[in-house]
Amino acid sequence: MKHIVPDQFTFKMLANLIRSDPASWRETGMLYLRPCPETLKDSANLAVVRGQHGDAMILGAIPADYISASNASIICHIHDIYLDWQFVVELLGFAGTEITITLPTTEYAKKPLTMLIVEDDPLTSKLVSHHLQQFGKTITTKNAREAIANNNVNSPDMIFLDIHYHDDIFDGFDVLTNILGTNRNAFVIMFSADRHPTTIMRALSLGAQGFITKPFHGSDLVCYVDKFWHKNT
Repeated sequence: MKHIVPDQFTFKMLANLIRSDPASWRETGMLYLRPCPETLKDSANLAVVRGQHGDAMILGAIPADYISASNASIICHIHDIYLDWQFVVELLGFAGTEITITLPTTEYAKKPLTMLIVEDDPLTSKLVSHHLQQFGKTITTKNAREAIANNNVNSPDMIFLDIHYHDDIFDGFDVLTNILGTNRNAFVIMFSADRHPTTIMRALSLGAQGFITKPFHGSDLVCYVDKFWHKNT
């Protein structure tokens, strides 16, 4: 799949996405260059977001030789945006904005949740369901059509949505757009082995509440259950 950062994607938009859900940016690096070479383009592993003053943010798994080969002045290099997200947001021009990251908890005095899991790999689907069953009912589906049908029938509280499915002309972005088209308040978390920064940006820009990269830990799923409760209490 070709990854393209839209020309109109700005530092301000990037800051908003990072601020809205820092956890989606785990293990994603950032390199701030000034001036940015005109020949610098997106690649299979890196995304380029250009500023208005000849500068640029390079996002992704940034190799050491890429940094040493750069002809531009390196203003800042962040190894993991999640660990330094507040500084990154400030660097992008949003100093003073506060956000709370809620740590996972296993104690809930809430009504059981209904959670829809859309994943075509049986083992991954089983693992996700295993981690989430403590919070209520899980419904598993394996493709876009099943996901949309189950969402319409069951109106789940949360949806954990994979992006790519075998033998399906639709993907998770199609499902996300359909679900949010009928319920703009739907709480959708996307997960995928595709950890390219533009994939994360696209998911959050379209309205996903978060993004989990595979392989993941059970605590990653629990973190978003906490986020759901804090948003809806």
